[in-house]
Amino acid sequence: MENEKNETITETTTTETTKTEITATETTLSYKVKNTSNGVKSSDPAINHDSKALRQFFNDNNGPPVMNMKIQGWHKEKSQELSGKSYKNIYTTVIDFEVTLDLSGYILPTAEVIASPSFDEYLEAYIGDENKCKEIILKKTVLWEYDLLYKSILDLARRRGYRYNLSVTYPQSNLIVKAMTDHSFGKNVRTYGFIAAPISWLYKKKFDKLQSQFKMNTSASEWFTQNSTLIEQYITTDQRGGRVVS
Repeated sequence: MENEKNETITETTTTETTKTEITATETTLSYKVKNTSNGVKSSDPAINHDSKALRQFFNDNNGPPVMNMKIQGWHKEKSQELSGKSYKNIYTTVIDFEVTLDLSGYILPTAEVIASPSFDEYLEAYIGDENKCKEIILKKTVLWEYDLLYKSILDLARRRGYRYNLSVTYPQSNLIVKAMTDHSFGKNVRTYGFIAAPISWLYKKKFDKLQSQFKMNTSASEWFTQNSTLIEQYITTDQRGGRVVS
């Protein structure tokens, strides 16, 4: 069923959790998957009855997430609207400037999976569980000095004379790898959606304690030094060209 050409997972156990390095490998294991913006999911029988096959499924699909940085400068504007015999205040959000930068290329290709008590034991627990609505989820995260980066961008905006609100967010996709039961009952619950929601709530069992931690190939301060000039070009103190969003 499975023929791994090389071993790519090494474990170092701590007293509380196991940290496992996991990367994609060549394999002859065959299974069907569904790709979504959130990631990859599968209910193929091939990965639901063998912990080694399930391990390979996570191996194959544990690629880095897609991550952007979205910087917005914005402010609130107040107006009044007649409501009956009185006026009520209306507040709208205006985007003064916005820039989106792709950070995906800075994410290292290998990740460390955090599991308790261990990665293999967690997979075996899922395989051995008889719940008919079970699923096991690997969630991807990217470790970086986000707070430091926000402060650096805010300081840059202030030096440029921008005095209003600043937000820095990190839209991401390809964040989860999910294996779902191949039992017919569980499939019917997923197929009929909200109709079966109460049943799903009562019977579904989630194995959702797996976390895949990726790191960046550069520090936040180094990245900011390299990209501050580009970011500065988008910062404006002119509110006349703002975009009303709410």
